[in-house]
Amino acid sequence: MTLTLLNNEFVPIVLIDDFSSLIWTDRYNTIGDFELIVPYKEEYNFLLNLTKTDKYYLQCSLSEHLMFIKKIQISYDPEDGYLIQLEGLSLESILAQRIIFPQTILTGSLHNGIKKLITNNVISPYNPDIEGPTANRQISNFIFVDST
Repeated sequence: MTLTLLNNEFVPIVLIDDFSSLIWTDRYNTIGDFELIVPYKEEYNFLLNLTKTDKYYLQCSLSEHLMFIKKIQISYDPEDGYLIQLEGLSLESILAQRIIFPQTILTGSLHNGIKKLITNNVISPYNPDIEGPTANRQISNFIFVDST
C-alpha cells in the first residue's frame, strides 16, 4: 500500500511509506474518512505550518477515493518520539457542505439534474447580485464527466 500527499493542484509532494497507524474508511452511501499517524520526519515539517486555507490531499493506492486533510496535530510519545496525526474526509464532503444558490427546480433525467446542480453551484457558480460567474464560490479543478 502506498500513500501519497498531494498539493492543491493534485501534484504529488511526498510519498508516505512508513506510518504507525492508518485507518482509511471508504463508504458507499456517505462520506469516507481517514486517520493517519506518522513518525515525525524533516520532510513532513511543512505540515506543521499549514493554515486553514492550505489544501492538501491524501491518496491511497488501495482506494478510489481521495481524502483532504482537515486536521493536523503533533504529539509526543516516550517510546515512539514525536508523531504527526492527520485526519480528514473524502472529497464528497465538499459537495455535502455546498449551499445550492439560488433554489433550483429540476426537470428531465437524473443525469441532467445532477449536471445542472454541479455546474451551477461548483464548476461555474452564479450569483444574481453579481454579473457573471462568481469566482469565490467556484471549486477549481472540479469537472463533470458525462455518463456513458
